[in-house]
Amino acid sequence: LFNGVHWDPPAEEQYTFRHPRPEKPANLKIYEAHVGMASCDPRVATYSEFARDVLPRIKRMGYNCVQLMAVAEHAHYGCFGYHVTTFFAPAS
Repeated sequence: LFNGVHWDPPAEEQYTFRHPRPEKPANLKIYEAHVGMASCDPRVATYSEFARDVLPRIKRMGYNCVQLMAVAEHAHYGCFGYHVTTFFAPAS
């Protein structure tokens, strides 16, 4: 069974957007990325490093969408997201 609940907050509790909605691009250009491989060093990169080092390059190349590969634990990050050892609670 499904029990749906509808919440209709009063006007003073509704979210107010601070910025206008971006224009819809004419074409969708998707860049698939793996956060853990965002470093040239032989280690797992962090989300902060990905945001600092990779996202600006993706934007410069003209992509307007980023698809992140699933967050999962891997025995070897050089496998580009395959050979997953666990789908839950990654240690990195």
